[in-house]
Amino acid sequence: MKGFTLVEILGVIIVIGILALITYPIIDNTIKENKESLYNTQLNEIKEAALGWSYTNVNMLPIDEGGTITITLLELKKAGLVELDIRNPKTGELLPNDMIITITYKNNNYEINVDGESGSDITNDFNENAPILVLNGNYIEYVEINDTYQDKGALAYDKNGNSVLVDVIYQLNGKEVGSIDTSQFNTYTAIYSATSNGYTSKIARTIVIRDTTPPNLIVPTKTELTAVQLETFDLLEGVTVSDNSLENINIETRGFDRLPTDKIVEYKACDSNNNCTTKRRIIEIIYVPSFATDSWETIRDNVKNGKAEEYYKVGDTKEINVEGYGELTVRIANMTTPSECLQEDFSQTACGFVVEFVNVLEERQFNGTPTNDYGWPESVLQNYLNNEFYNKLPQDLRNVIINTKTVSGSGSASTSNYIGSEKIYLFSYHEIFEEFIEYDSSYDYTRQLDFYKLSNSSPIKSIYYANNNYSWWLRSAAKFDRSSFLYITYNGGINSLYANESTGVSPAFRIG
Repeated sequence: MKGFTLVEILGVIIVIGILALITYPIIDNTIKENKESLYNTQLNEIKEAALGWSYTNVNMLPIDEGGTITITLLELKKAGLVELDIRNPKTGELLPNDMIITITYKNNNYEINVDGESGSDITNDFNENAPILVLNGNYIEYVEINDTYQDKGALAYDKNGNSVLVDVIYQLNGKEVGSIDTSQFNTYTAIYSATSNGYTSKIARTIVIRDTTPPNLIVPTKTELTAVQLETFDLLEGVTVSDNSLENINIETRGFDRLPTDKIVEYKACDSNNNCTTKRRIIEIIYVPSFATDSWETIRDNVKNGKAEEYYKVGDTKEINVEGYGELTVRIANMTTPSECLQEDFSQTACGFVVEFVNVLEERQFNGTPTNDYGWPESVLQNYLNNEFYNKLPQDLRNVIINTKTVSGSGSASTSNYIGSEKIYLFSYHEIFEEFIEYDSSYDYTRQLDFYKLSNSSPIKSIYYANNNYSWWLRSAAKFDRSSFLYITYNGGINSLYANESTGVSPAFRIG
């Protein structure tokens, strides 16, 4: 009979090896799956045993929604509900006596959970006469740092159902301590024990000090600011933060800029354990009318809409920059338009929204020669103010200045008043003083400005470049005199001056 050759034998061995490589993982996985299935079945059997234990220990079950008690596998062994040598089918080792089973009352039912990974005692030592010992609550308790720890305790009964005193000791790192210190992050063990008829039962609880509480961040939900207030607003105004860890908490902000627009600012506060709180604040920019800060366009619109007297008051001032003069101050000299202003031959210079320069700007001649012929409308000073000076004003101001009908007196007693139309003008005598004066023929064709009606309003002005009280021109030609115009003296009185002499200039204009 012919045998196998060496090559054939090697071939068979190789084929067998290949088949083994292919089938071993499959077989191994199958074995593992079967063991896992048996283990899960075993856990379910322990659950059923715990349910049976519940029926005979009703007095120990929780009755409040969410209430929990904790027992061990040892209690089920003592009750004869599981085998004493019950083993883990995955490892073949005894299941530990201190394996944890929790029973929780939920929705009128008891929910049982077996922690198959719990327990460290793998002996099956027990005594059926030892008292039953059950934890109130879970076998792991979490306490927020710096909170007060409230021990839920344990229940114990002897085999006859009589209550047994339970003692508890606390351990940290295996050493006994007097109490649970929640000011530090640590893990404690609480060991409960009960003794009856010389037999002792024990059960342990783990207490973990942790921090999962985010900082308490208080942020105003809405803040109203004016554009001016926004410029210096402190984002942390009205914001407070505290944390159960008692550490200092930094607050981050985003979504904020100094642009005067409504915005949503987000605040975020995190502790060192990365517990964070985020809140939002709406910053609403509100319009608070102010002559000092409103744009000239806004002022014009408020005048046109009849809001000027609601928003502004006579005497309010505003700073403007005039080319060649620098920063100058203007003020509201008038805001009313009484019925007399509606007369056809009445001057508009003291009607409506009138703005005057607070200071004397410079010294100038009224005319190049000592004459007041043709009065204010044809004077050199009128031409200068409405051309060269006007063009030095800021463009946004020029955009809102309106032409104003001016009525001004003539130097001749027999000549009619002069009527003009200008953007920039000087005041007349009556617009400053209420008392009648015969040297101004236009007295009856205008009215006193609101500002100068006030008892404390003086016509005295100071020259801006010397800061001294100074005299300044009026547009009124001196009646009975062909060479002079009236002016306000340095002490607030009235006098006349030749047109070719120099004194101060403090003009006005109207917005509308």
